[in-house]
Amino acid sequence: MKITEKRLKRRAIEVERIVIESVDLSLYLAHAVINGEEMVIAENNGKLLKTHNLLAMKRRVKALANCELFLRQQSAYDEMVGHSYAASANTMEIPWVVSRYLSGSISARDPRHRYCAPTRAWLRDSANCSHPRPRHA
Repeated sequence: MKITEKRLKRRAIEVERIVIESVDLSLYLAHAVINGEEMVIAENNGKLLKTHNLLAMKRRVKALANCELFLRQQSAYDEMVGHSYAASANTMEIPWVVSRYLSGSISARDPRHRYCAPTRAWLRDSANCSHPRPRHA
């Protein structure tokens, strides 16, 4: 089943998660999970929503609903190594978590920012981290 961007935006509260599927080398499709049912996302004209750039797809779907994002990748490992038995579905769904450091809101070059290794977080000032700052020799 498919759902258009316009209908998805109206039902944004019901969206549990959005899965961006890597179909080919640089071709991405998007699926929305609403009430446990997975629907492929289509443009308002009815054509499937597809992009050749992963970040472009992320921007498109984040504008539709504010929910968890996942990246789905299918591996052709069994086929490539020539396994003779029936290949199982080698599908991985990876949660897409973009840290504030990677998104550009925090910079490692800014002396006010520091990485707190025990909590694995970039902090705006060292007052928020009770762990000692590493000393460089």
